[in-house]
Order: sequence, then structure tokens, then C-alpha cells
Amino acid sequence: MLIDDDEDDFFITKSYIDDITTYQYSLDWEPDPNKAIKKIKTSDYDLCLLDFRLGPVNGLEVLEKIKKVDDRLPVIMLTGKGNAEIDVKSMEMGAVDFLIKSNLNATLLERSMRYAIERSIHIEAIKSSHSKYRDVFLNSGDPILILNLEGEIIDFNPSSAELFGKKINDMSGLKIKERFVNIPLFEEKFNACKKGKDTSQLEMELMNEGQKLTVLCSMKLQENQNTDDHIQMLLNNISKRKTAEKLIRQAENLSLTGRLARTIAHEIRNPLTNIELSIEQLKSEVPKSEETEMFFGLIERNSRRIQDLITDLLNSSKPSELKYTKCLIEELLDEMLLFAEDRLTLNKIKLVKDFTACDAMILADKEKLKIALLNIVINAIEAMENEKGILKISCKEKGGYVFIDISDNGIGMDQDELTHLFDPFYSKKLKGTGLGLTAVYNIVTNHGGTIEVESEKGKGTCFTLCFDKE
Repeated sequence: MLIDDDEDDFFITKSYIDDITTYQYSLDWEPDPNKAIKKIKTSDYDLCLLDFRLGPVNGLEVLEKIKKVDDRLPVIMLTGKGNAEIDVKSMEMGAVDFLIKSNLNATLLERSMRYAIERSIHIEAIKSSHSKYRDVFLNSGDPILILNLEGEIIDFNPSSAELFGKKINDMSGLKIKERFVNIPLFEEKFNACKKGKDTSQLEMELMNEGQKLTVLCSMKLQENQNTDDHIQMLLNNISKRKTAEKLIRQAENLSLTGRLARTIAHEIRNPLTNIELSIEQLKSEVPKSEETEMFFGLIERNSRRIQDLITDLLNSSKPSELKYTKCLIEELLDEMLLFAEDRLTLNKIKLVKDFTACDAMILADKEKLKIALLNIVINAIEAMENEKGILKISCKEKGGYVFIDISDNGIGMDQDELTHLFDPFYSKKLKGTGLGLTAVYNIVTNHGGTIEVESEKGKGTCFTLCFDKE
């Protein structure tokens, strides 16, 4: 397409094109810019030659309209006089070349036209490739982020926004390090990546709306000649996998404990029965005295204690028989707290409840679940200092689940205590049996729920229970 309102210039340009032997061109001349734009809309041109002076119309205005109609069409601007400002402006607006008519000949025009068409083909190929990989980037289920060397997000895919619990518009410029739990560790690995060191498959924790997630983080430095260097970050959320692995280990431990408990119960109860029978026989044969009564009482009390321990162990390790009913979670928590009211008052513990965000129902054995929750609350009360303790209980709904948080500002636990928290007979209490939390775990898991614990020595503990919403 040649857009030129001078017929003489048309014949001159056509003669140059007819002299070209490398390719065979078909020239369509249109002196009216508006008609030319309409033709470009409906025809498939490979190239446009555009005169800068078109009577009252400026060639730059026509160029702008052409790019709106067909951005891929290469345009060569023709002008009667050289003008550096127009040359630069034309190129900025998308023209591929700027030729002065007085200097034009067949060779120069052929080279410019060939370059323009080949450049257009290459650009389309690049755009197609970019579009293909952009689609992969945008549709990837794994979060992918592009960071500048200051750690700010400059590009991201939708999965990233979902992982960080952010709206798309709130992601750009976000300081990524602020979302990681261990900021010094992230900075160490990020700085190592900037130096080109391998930083792949790092297991790290980050926060999403108050929820701690475990991710595998891989970072790679991308060095560029024409643009600023940046870092590509791939995050793989393995929180569910880690939780599942933990649940499997705990279930295996519980199963092993159950088998061990039944074996121990059998081996202990037989000799214990013999002891009790022997005591009854001795009581009938030995003359009564204050001293003998004391020793017989001591033996009987400890025998009963052993029997009770065996019963508790068996009950804590075997699957519970549940009687399911629909329960309003807020009512269940309030009823449970009635049983803890005296302890809270006696120890002068401040109770903070937040049930406003939760009016959900769950399917549960109400009485057994209250026992489990009460056990956690009692442990929290005992872990706090009188008159200074604050017990917080809240529940919320999210994604078809109900979450119950029970937190205290007590003595807290270290990592070793957290690891063995639900193990039978593990207790730091002087008079504790270590079976309470084992039973809690058993009840919660039998309800199809999960239980997570976060704690720090001297800063308190938080139990988070999760159940399917009815």
C-alpha cells in the first residue's frame, strides 16, 4: 500500500518497485488517507509506504491510525525533505524506516522494504513465542515471581497472588522478604542467588493472612544485556503434603501405641489380679493392726491406680465410638467453657472470646469434642501465671473449613516438647499421666479433623483445630 496524494510520486515509486528483481511486489496506490485506512482494515498488506505530506493531513496522524488498525503492519515514512525531529518521532510511533524522496532509488527502496518485511516477520515470531511462554507463566499452578535485585516484585502470575492472599493489584512492589517467617535466612539465600549461587529447593515458611505455609523456594539470577538483571522465583506450596506426612506419622504412632497398650494391659493385669487376690487372702489370715491396715491400704490404692492407668491408656489409643450430631460451633465452645469457669475464676485468668466470624455447623460427637477442647483449655490455664494469664478462644470459617484457635500467654514449649506433645505418657507436669493430649488427638482425628500447635518458650502456646464445615 502506497499512501501518497501526488500522482507523479506514485509513478516514480512504482518504477522503482518494478525494477526490483529479488521479490515481486504488487503495489496498491491510495491518495486518500481515510480510504487507505479502510482498505488496511479489510486487506492483508505486507508493507505500507506513507508520505509525510498529505495535503492538510500530517503523515504522523495517519501513522497513528494505521497502528491502531493493524499494529503488525510495517510502515516506511517517505518525505520530500530530511527532518531529524520527524525521523525520530516516526520511529517512536512505530515506523520501521524514514526515507527522503530526493535520495530514493530502486536499490535503496528494495533494501528498506526487504528489511521492513523481514523485521516484521521476526517481531511476529518473537511475539508468538512470548505469548506462548507468557501463557505458561500465567496459567502455571505454581507461584512464579520476577523480582528486582532489591527483592521487590516486578512481575508475577495469578497463583502467586493466591499464595500470598493478595489481590492482583496489591502484588506489584510488595517486598517479598516481609512474607517469610525467617527473614535473615531468606536474605542470606537471596544474596547468594544474586552472586549466581545455587538456591533451589529450599524449604522455607511464609505467612498468608496469619496462616503459616511451608514452601519449596527456588531462585535463579537472570542476567540481561539490555535490561536490568532480575531474579526468577518459583514457589511450590508443600503445606498439605507436610501436614499429611505428619498426620501419617502420628497415626502410625497411635496405632503402635494401641498395640503396645493392649499387650501391656494383658501382661500387667494378670499379675495385678493375683496381687489383689493375695491381698484379700492375707487380710483374712493376718491379725488386724494399725500397721497392717496401712500397708494393705497402700497396696490396694496403688493397684487401683495401676488399673486406672491401664484403662486410660487403652481409652486414649483406641478409636472412639462417635455419636454424630450437627453442632453449632459457637454453642459447643460456650458449653465447654462452662466447665472451665471455676478454674478461670480461681486462677484469675482473663478470657477473650471471638466467635463473631463463625456461625458454622459441624458434624461431631458433642460430648467427646467438648472433653477434647476442655483438656486443651485446662492445660492452657495450668501453663499460665495466676492473675496475669490471658486465654484467647476464637473460631473462623475459611474455604469450607472451621478453625478453632485456643491460645495462652503461658510458659510455652520448645521444639522437643512440641515433637512429643501427643505421645502417650509424655508430660512435664509433676502429677500428669501424659495421656490427656493423646486422647485429644485421638478424638480430633476420629472426627476427621486436624490439630496443629505453635509455641515458643516463654511466649505461650496456640492450638489450632480444623474441621469440615457441615
